[in-house]
Amino acid sequence: MLVRRDFDDIREIRPRAALGALVVVLSMLVLVVRLYQLQILRGEEYVNQSIANFRKSLFVPADRGQIKDRNGLTLVDNRPSFDVFLTPAFCKGKERDDVIAKLKDFLQLDAEDVERVKADYQKSWLSKDKLERFRPYLVELDIPRDQVDVLEAHKTEMSCVNLIPTPHRSYRAPSSLGHVLGYMSEVTPDEMDDHPEYRRGQTIGRRGMERRWEKELRGADGKQNIAVDAKGRELDKDTQEALIPEPERLMPATPGNNLVLSIDERLQEAADQAFPGRAGAVVVMEAKTGFILAMVSRPSFDPNKMSGRISKSELRTLTEDPLKPMLNRVMNENYHPG
Repeated sequence: MLVRRDFDDIREIRPRAALGALVVVLSMLVLVVRLYQLQILRGEEYVNQSIANFRKSLFVPADRGQIKDRNGLTLVDNRPSFDVFLTPAFCKGKERDDVIAKLKDFLQLDAEDVERVKADYQKSWLSKDKLERFRPYLVELDIPRDQVDVLEAHKTEMSCVNLIPTPHRSYRAPSSLGHVLGYMSEVTPDEMDDHPEYRRGQTIGRRGMERRWEKELRGADGKQNIAVDAKGRELDKDTQEALIPEPERLMPATPGNNLVLSIDERLQEAADQAFPGRAGAVVVMEAKTGFILAMVSRPSFDPNKMSGRISKSELRTLTEDPLKPMLNRVMNENYHPG
């Protein structure tokens, strides 16, 4: 009788044991599949994200190549300046709103600029590339020195904001060379899709030599990696050295190539002064070689203004001018020689 009861107990326990074993096997299988997914399929992505959590990567802008005349006189150079960038990953929730409000006051941003900054912030967080939120985006270009001092004084309150020294174009040539030299402006989203080497906030050559020789002039940006805490605040020197190997802390930029034109600056000025009309074109060519020594298209535009912070009213004045200063009359109009 005792033996039969033990046998019945075993028969009752066996399904439970099988069910328990099945649960354990299924749990282990799910765990193995999940580990395979995390470490093999997406391992590299999570490693990059873990590194990004303590590493802030700031680009080091490259010096753009100079443009010179045939005698070596500099027509276009670079001047030192500061651009303001924001890294979304180190600026969340209420802190984001506080930082944007301070930037509005310190940089005197208008309502449209504030909306642009917020939209770029949102775009970074909604990007399919999770590392996009760790990449700084441009807030304001080429700020005045007094604004640099104000941001430096408040940098501990805005650890997600960085002032990055950036070379900006300085056009020393006569304004009559505006159409020849061209100007710089911010790269568009479509251009970034076609050219992945460009980043948001970077400028690209428009018209003239700046556009034609963009690839040769632009150079290659470097990168600086900084160890930071969860708020984006830079850590002490010893921690920096422990977390980031020395070769990875700074990768210097490669400057662009210089460009030498056949233009003679002194002859360009003489041609501009000798031409009496409000609108028209002057071309001086070396007969034996075909080299262009001077090229005047009047009226012209100021490349410094076009490459900088031109206001909407100033841009409207240029585009609505009946004399069409943005039109290159040498290349796009027909005139009888004379």
